[in-house]
Amino acid sequence: MITMLKEKLKDTSYVFVLTAIIIGFCLAVLNPPFQECDGLSHFRRAMDVSYGNFLGSFCNLTHENGVINVPENFSEMPYFIATPNAKEGGYLGYLLRNMTFSSEKIMVPDSSSVTSFVYWPQGIGIWLGRTLKLNVFFVVLLAKLFNLIAYVALTFMAIKKMPVFKNLMLAIALMPITLYQAASLSPDSVLNGVTFLFIALCFNYAVGDSKEQLSWKNTIILGFLLLIMFLCKYVYICLGLLVFMIPSEKFGDKKNYWKSFVISILPILILGGYVFLRVAPDVTTSDTQIASDGMTQLQYLMGKPVMFIKVFRSTILMYFNEYLRQMDIFGNLNYELTLINIICPCVIACIGCLEGSSLPDNFSRKNRVLSLLAFLLTFYWIIMALYIADPIANPVGGSVSAGVQGRYFVGILILPFIALASKNIKITIKHWMYKICFVMILMDIYSIMMLYRYCY
Repeated sequence: MITMLKEKLKDTSYVFVLTAIIIGFCLAVLNPPFQECDGLSHFRRAMDVSYGNFLGSFCNLTHENGVINVPENFSEMPYFIATPNAKEGGYLGYLLRNMTFSSEKIMVPDSSSVTSFVYWPQGIGIWLGRTLKLNVFFVVLLAKLFNLIAYVALTFMAIKKMPVFKNLMLAIALMPITLYQAASLSPDSVLNGVTFLFIALCFNYAVGDSKEQLSWKNTIILGFLLLIMFLCKYVYICLGLLVFMIPSEKFGDKKNYWKSFVISILPILILGGYVFLRVAPDVTTSDTQIASDGMTQLQYLMGKPVMFIKVFRSTILMYFNEYLRQMDIFGNLNYELTLINIICPCVIACIGCLEGSSLPDNFSRKNRVLSLLAFLLTFYWIIMALYIADPIANPVGGSVSAGVQGRYFVGILILPFIALASKNIKITIKHWMYKICFVMILMDIYSIMMLYRYCY
């Protein structure tokens, strides 16, 4: 076993698994329940999945629209956002260890249209915890651990398949904020894992060493991964541009090429289109109710198209530094990681610049353009979509898009480094992968210490 482990740990993907499981487990245990952004809302939706409603927002299997299932005594569950340095994490854990969920369920209002796919791991953990009649604290812990397992499995496959910038993907996947989200109730765990895997497969099919001829079976996988991303955050559809990196020669002839891509877009067109048409009226109604003088944000922008550019520009100028800072803040954006705020972006940038030598000779200018375009469009619409869809944070006619958080960009962070990389920079550092992992582990350990200090 020791010999086998020694061989496996020469592989970047296995190094990631070992590191992510150990660090992630520590974060899951130490992070007080519901302290991640919107933690209680995520728990409610995962609870609904645990009762069998695992196909929302395609259809609700256990109840009508606009409600979710929760235990009868759910409202009695203690909940508060812990104040940093107030040592409230241990107290909240104590309260939750002295409560068990009722075996009876009730329906409560919930208008969320988020897909259930991203809550399956948490839902399984909650179902198992309720079945074993564990107290609330351990039910939440199981939900977080199953979420972590899903993230580790998806990212393991992504790093395994990624033919370029493998070490940068390792570093991004081991960033403190990435593992914190993975070991929480947040759906970002599954979303990041699926995004990593989609990007890795696109690059693998485009410039990988494999001589195997591709078919519709390969592209249909890409179609379903893109569907999951679309249903979770619909702006991620822009990452679909990456599939055009795949040369037609990989399919044998152009007939098989176009046949494969027609089949691959069917999940998006049929399932994605159905869900979009199903939830769009609810979003439109909610937006209209809050709109100023009957005008929605989208109507305002359509009347003044130049605002699409002005709002984005103003938002970048005002919030770009805040996005970088937020990528190293735990909790409900209230657990500062101090030094990591500066160190982590510098480390990622350094690794990204040095990884250019991993690009193969067949990585064309077209691939660079598509990588950069996919990143820029996704980045742009993450900001603008919230401006359009959240009339509470963004009143009609506002000059900036408020409410966007740095963690939203983790999944696409690798793309600009690939697009702008220089193959002339050669790495002469021995054991480069292990040293990257060591640096990320140091930052993760520091983050765990800060989390413990804040909460206990």
